Amino acid sequence: MKKKLFSLIASFALCMLMFATDNMFVKFRDGKIVEYTVDDVEEVYFGPSTLNDTTAYDSTVVDVSDTPLEFKIISDSTAEVTSGNYLELDSVVIPEKVRIDGKVYVVTRIGIRAFSMCKNLVDVVIPSSVEMIGSNAFEYSGLKSVVLPENVSVEYEAFNNCALKSVVVRSGVYLGHRTFYGCSGLEHIEIEPGVENIGKYGFFGCSSLKTLVLPSSITSIREGAFGECENLDLVIDNSRNNVRVGEAAFFNCKSVTFTKPYDSSVADSRLRYTIKPDSTVEVSSTDYSAHLDTFIIPSKVQIGGKFYDVTSIGANAFGGNIQNFYMTYVEIPSSIKTIGANAFYGWNILDVVIDNSKDGLSVGENAFAGCKSVRYLKDRSVYEIAYNDSIVVDAADSPFGFSIKSSDYVSVYCKDTTQILGSIVIPANVRIDGVVYKVREISPESFWKVKGLTSVVIPSTVHTIGGYAFCECVDLESVFIPSSVSWVQGHAFESCNKLDIIIDNAPSKVERGMYAYSGCKSVTFTQNDPEPIAFDSTVVIASESPINFYVLDDYNYTAGIASNDSSKLSDTLIIPAKVQISDKVYNVTSIDMVAFMDCVKITSVVFPSTLSSIGEAAFINCTGLTKVVIPSNVTSIADGVFYNCTNLDVVIDNSKENVTVGPNTFVGCKSVTYLK
Repeated sequence: MKKKLFSLIASFALCMLMFATDNMFVKFRDGKIVEYTVDDVEEVYFGPSTLNDTTAYDSTVVDVSDTPLEFKIISDSTAEVTSGNYLELDSVVIPEKVRIDGKVYVVTRIGIRAFSMCKNLVDVVIPSSVEMIGSNAFEYSGLKSVVLPENVSVEYEAFNNCALKSVVVRSGVYLGHRTFYGCSGLEHIEIEPGVENIGKYGFFGCSSLKTLVLPSSITSIREGAFGECENLDLVIDNSRNNVRVGEAAFFNCKSVTFTKPYDSSVADSRLRYTIKPDSTVEVSSTDYSAHLDTFIIPSKVQIGGKFYDVTSIGANAFGGNIQNFYMTYVEIPSSIKTIGANAFYGWNILDVVIDNSKDGLSVGENAFAGCKSVRYLKDRSVYEIAYNDSIVVDAADSPFGFSIKSSDYVSVYCKDTTQILGSIVIPANVRIDGVVYKVREISPESFWKVKGLTSVVIPSTVHTIGGYAFCECVDLESVFIPSSVSWVQGHAFESCNKLDIIIDNAPSKVERGMYAYSGCKSVTFTQNDPEPIAFDSTVVIASESPINFYVLDDYNYTAGIASNDSSKLSDTLIIPAKVQISDKVYNVTSIDMVAFMDCVKITSVVFPSTLSSIGEAAFINCTGLTKVVIPSNVTSIADGVFYNCTNLDVVIDNSKENVTVGPNTFVGCKSVTYLK
C-alpha cells in the first residue's frame, strides 16, 4: 500500500510540474496535509525497485560510467583503482564506493603503478576507505600535495620522485620503503601521532625539507630514511633508547635532535630480562619481532618499580635470531661479568665493544664465534683507537678539535699545538655531548706547520685529507694512509721532506690534488691497479643488447644492470658474464632494484657466475617466470626480488647460511630449493 501511495504521489508531482503549478499538497491517511513547493523539487523517482536500493541515495557511491578511473574487482565487496588513460588528468577524486554493473563495491586499494608518470596530475583526494596504496602508484607524477588517510598501508616507492610540495600523514599510516624517495621539492611534512615507522630511504634526497618533528609514536627509522636531506633540522620527540635507527638514517642531514635524553639505566624494550636469585638481572633473549641494529646493553634496569644491576648475558641470548639481520654494533657495560655460551654466535657483521678486560669477564664457549670484531676497551692499545672503528673517544679527553659536518660524522683538526708532539693517533669515533660521530675527514690546514710531529696514524673511517692538512710539517717522518681514503687534496703533505708515505691502495683509487706529496721523501702504494679484462667471444656489446647496463666500478671493472623496458624483453633472458661499455670490458656483478619489474613476458632467466647480488624487487610481478637457478657466487638476494612470481620455482646453488635473503623475497613463489 505504501508503495502504491508513493507511486501516486510521484505521478501527482510530475503532473504538477507539467502544469507549472507553484505548490502541491499531499493528504496522508491520518488526515495530515503537507504542502510542497514545486520549485524545490530537483528529481522525482518512480517504481518500487528504487525504494529497495539503499545505495541509490548514497552520496559516496559513484557509477563507474561517471568517473574517468578504471577499477578491478578484488572481492565480493571491494575494488581497486587500476592504471588507465590518466595522462591528461590534472585532478582526481577517488570515490569511496563505485557501482559496477549495478553492484556497489568499496574502494580499498590504489593499484601498483596506477598513476605512474602522470605528469599533469597535481591533486588527488584519497578517501578513508582506501587501505593500501600500491607500489609505484604515483611515481614520477606531478602531484603537489597529498593527504594519506588514517591506517593506510603505503607500499614500495609509491610517491617516488613526485613533484610533491606538501604531505600530511594521518595516524596509523604505514610508510613502506622509498615512499617519497627523490621528492626534492618536498617542503612541508606533517606526521600525526600514531605513525610508528619510516621505511628504508623513505625521504631520501628530499633536499628542500627544512624542519620536521617526528611524534613520539615513531619507534623505527630504517636505513637511509632521511639521507641526503641536507637542509633538514630533524626533531624526534623521543629518546634514542626508544627508537630503532638504521644505518645512515640521517646521513648528511643538517641536524638531528632527540627531545628526551638517553638513559643508560632504562631497559631496552627490545631485550628480555630475567631476575636471578642473587637479585641481579640477566639479559636472557630478545624480542624476535623487533629488528635490532645498534644498541647499548644497560648497566641497570627498572623492573616492577625496583632497580637491578645487569650483570650477565645469557646463553644464546642473541645467537640464531634470524630476524635481526641488521644487528651491527653492541656496547657491553662494565657491570656485565658473565656472557653465556653462543650469546652472539654467528653475527658476522656485528662489532662488539666491551667496557672491560678479558680477565674481568667470564665468556662462554662460542659466545662471539663468527662476529666481525670483539674489542675489550681496557685491554686496547693506543693504535686500536684508530684501527678499530668500534672504539669511541670522548671529545673532552682528546687533544684534537672536531667540527660536526652532519648528523653522523665530523672532521678533525689541531686545537692545541702544545699537545701535538711525537706520534699522534686520530680516533675513528668521537663522542660529543653524548652523541657518537665517525671521523670522516682531516680538515684543511688542520696541522699546517706543526713542529715536533713525527708520525700520524689515520683511522680507517677517514675518506678525505684536506688541502694543506700537514703542509710544512718538517719533523714528520711516517704516515700510513688507509684504503678508506679516496681523496688527498692539494698541498696536503707538501714540503714534508723527511716524510715516507705508505698508501694502502692502488694509485688510481686515490684522487690526488696538485702538489699533494710535493717534496716528500717517498710515496709507496701497497697495491697495483688491476689489469683490464680482455675482449673475447663471450663479451656482449652494451649498445647492441636490450638489457640496460651501467658501469658500477670503473677501477675494478664491474658493471650492474639498471631498470629495463619490459616491452623489449620476452621468453628467455640471458644475462651475460661480461659486457663492453664504450671501450672497456666489465664483469656483470649486480642487478639493481626493480631492474626487471613487471616484465611478465620473461619465462626464464640465465644468471652468470660473475653475479654476486640481486637488488630489491628486481623481478617483482614477473608472473611469466617458471624457473630460475641462482649461482653460488650470489650472496645477497634483497627484499622482494621475486615477490608475486606466482609460477616460479627457485633453485639456489648454495646453503641458507651463505645467502642473505630479504623477508619478502620469495612471497608468492611456487617453491624455493637450496642445493647445499
